[in-house]
Amino acid sequence: GGGGPGVSAAAEALMAQAGSHASGIFRRAVSLFGRSTTTAHVTELVDRLSEGRDDEAFLSLDPRARPGDAGAREARTFSHVYVFVIGGGCYSEYQNLQDLVQARRQSSTAALRSVTYGCSELLNAEALLAQIERLAG
Repeated sequence: GGGGPGVSAAAEALMAQAGSHASGIFRRAVSLFGRSTTTAHVTELVDRLSEGRDDEAFLSLDPRARPGDAGAREARTFSHVYVFVIGGGCYSEYQNLQDLVQARRQSSTAALRSVTYGCSELLNAEALLAQIERLAG
């Protein structure tokens, strides 16, 4: 059965429109879920603390502080930061921190030069799903 040349042209136009629509959806998804649009909480915290901006939710202990000066903390910048997450860490937090370091290296006034990231448990997607299944059990 043939539909003639008009059906073929209509099918081609429909496919082109669907392809354009799918491409637009993909671009939108990338912009919504891309690394550059989200900043992990740990990255925001490292950024504030490394630049000497205090954070009320963070306890800073200075081994060089004199006894009795526990509340006093000088605004200092840090060039090397060690982040250790107790519990589950993730690759996106690590990558987010590396992106921060890269951005700060390009800035001539920023002190932050390196971040070392660790966690007590790092799960890939399969291990995370297995853990969720066990919990849902």
